[in-house]
Amino acid sequence: MIKIYSKDECAYCMDAKSLMTQKGLDYTEMMIGTDITREEFMKEYPNIRSVPAIFIDDEYIGGFKQLDERIR
Repeated sequence: MIKIYSKDECAYCMDAKSLMTQKGLDYTEMMIGTDITREEFMKEYPNIRSVPAIFIDDEYIGGFKQLDERIR
């Protein structure tokens, strides 16, 4: 299961979602500010300071660059 935490107007978030779609991979998107508040996100993941924050099987892998490297 792939989960992508993202926010509006985030170019790397859009790139990550586009890559997932191109590869035909299913993912769940969690929008910060809509699906989860910024405060909730920071409390749950205090060491993550940027988006997209991408998890595969509940393991944090990083952002777009790490996703791209892992998928390709």
